[in-house]
Amino acid sequence: MVAFIRLSSLYLAMYFKDLRFPLLVALVVIVFDQITKWLVVSLISRSESIELIPNFLNLVLTYNKGVAFGVFANLSENYRLPLILVMTLIAISLVVYLIFVEFKGSRLANAALGMILGGAIGNFIDRLIYGEVVDFIDFYLGSYHWPAFNFADTAISTAVGILILISLFGSHNSSRGNRNFC
Repeated sequence: MVAFIRLSSLYLAMYFKDLRFPLLVALVVIVFDQITKWLVVSLISRSESIELIPNFLNLVLTYNKGVAFGVFANLSENYRLPLILVMTLIAISLVVYLIFVEFKGSRLANAALGMILGGAIGNFIDRLIYGEVVDFIDFYLGSYHWPAFNFADTAISTAVGILILISLFGSHNSSRGNRNFC
């Protein structure tokens, strides 16, 4: 029994080692995301808009009940929250799979996966606290506004772009699961 416990803890330690770097990146994203949201909620009212760069960038306070670009925002709360919870759990599971299988050993890919994980958790924390996600970056040109977003959204979008570039331009040295990406 003692040998089994030692072997199990060695096995877990080996796998946790692969998660340390992406989890550190995720933690940095979560902390920065939550601090920026706390500042915005504390300093700006819903109807207020602070122009940072004329005709380009405002600081606003909006809440998004849905997911990206307000998808599912009009869905009944009885369905929306469980659906978003399931989607978050699937995203986290996919990230862990990608860390261990598809991008094992790639610092850049693992950093990007940590950014996705941190962004997903950061927005999920908002759902637990506010019932919706805090968005505050209003990027626009003239009268054309991009939907407001936050740091977690930026981390996720940037990370997806990095993963796409790695997938397109990374080297595939051997069989599936043993790829050498950046």
